[in-house]
Amino acid sequence: MNRILEDFLWEKTPLKTFLRKAKCKLIGDAPEYWAIKKYITCGAFNLNVGCGDKPIKYTIGVDDYTLETYTNRKVQCDIIGDALNLPFRDASVDTVVARHIWEHLPPPRFLKEMERVIKPGGYLCIVLPNIDYLGERVYFRDPTHLWAASPDPDRCFQILPLLLPGTKTPWTLVQFNKLGKWWYPWSFDIVVRKKIATPDYKN
Repeated sequence: MNRILEDFLWEKTPLKTFLRKAKCKLIGDAPEYWAIKKYITCGAFNLNVGCGDKPIKYTIGVDDYTLETYTNRKVQCDIIGDALNLPFRDASVDTVVARHIWEHLPPPRFLKEMERVIKPGGYLCIVLPNIDYLGERVYFRDPTHLWAASPDPDRCFQILPLLLPGTKTPWTLVQFNKLGKWWYPWSFDIVVRKKIATPDYKN
């Protein structure tokens, strides 16, 4: 109850806060899974990196904690491991789901590790909280948020330029902010595919 009252006081937008709380209670974060589920196939080697207490069907959950320090929720992971140093062979993973983890890590190091473990033709599915909707006070109330994430390329940290910096990038963009089209504004999704042939790129 205290957290709800804090949200109303900090956001200073009672209607938006009420609608967000009601929608979260009604459908939870299911749309975040719906937006990326077609990239998670049965029989493939799929990872849910930074899984927290949100296991995903057909994925192996990886997290470096058994208890989330901010939410105090018990982590439901299959493997305890570091997202920046995963215990898997090079080019061995079909799809990595990185849901609400990117904003907690140094992005260049995380991307380098994703490039290492994902197979050519494999997918990296990223879901991030949207600071444009949540507001800075609510967003940075989580002390583990290192930087702001926004689907607006002119605001905050520019994610796409980091993922797709030029012709030598190993990634191809296949989906961006499908959640926004569903009016699910408090998070957004990015899906990239690792190129099958990257002759000008060196790992």
